[in-house]
Amino acid sequence: MAQSINCTEIEGTSRLYNDLEEICYQGRHMNIVFAVSTPGLILWAFGIPLLGAYLLRRNIRALEEVKFNSDPKIHSNLEARHKMRLGFLTQGYVEDYYYWEVVLLLRKTILVLLLVFMAPVSSGVQSLCAILLLIGSLVLQIVKKPFYDVNLNNLETTSLSVQIAIIYFGLYYQAGKNDSFV
Repeated sequence: MAQSINCTEIEGTSRLYNDLEEICYQGRHMNIVFAVSTPGLILWAFGIPLLGAYLLRRNIRALEEVKFNSDPKIHSNLEARHKMRLGFLTQGYVEDYYYWEVVLLLRKTILVLLLVFMAPVSSGVQSLCAILLLIGSLVLQIVKKPFYDVNLNNLETTSLSVQIAIIYFGLYYQAGKNDSFV
């Protein structure tokens, strides 16, 4: 979906990055952008994570309300239902960070969108944007420590650090290949 609105300027004409014969935002391309790409990106990239956050928050609030206002048996039944329905999103995280899976999903979505939309600029800019996003994610991971297990926090921190290092050293490879990479 993002690829269909990824255009580049060639000889004064905006053309589709993956199909240079297609002129951007005219005729058939305009129909595809408004009918498929824009609604799809909004729903897929932001709608699904926001819906997940909404459902998690609504269910957590209901659980908290029942916990303080009702019989413990009712609370345990609701908690079991919550774990069956949404436990795959909250399992492994500290109770205060039940929403962290949504944060990870948004990070991945933003990374993909950055890589797609920065492709026409240059691979150096793509890499630098990705590094900035990953450094921000690493700082957030170190400060929040959202996983209940220290090993999971260490694994996520190491994973983000390795991703940053790979992209950073890839910049050296790119710089040696082409002097004007930014």
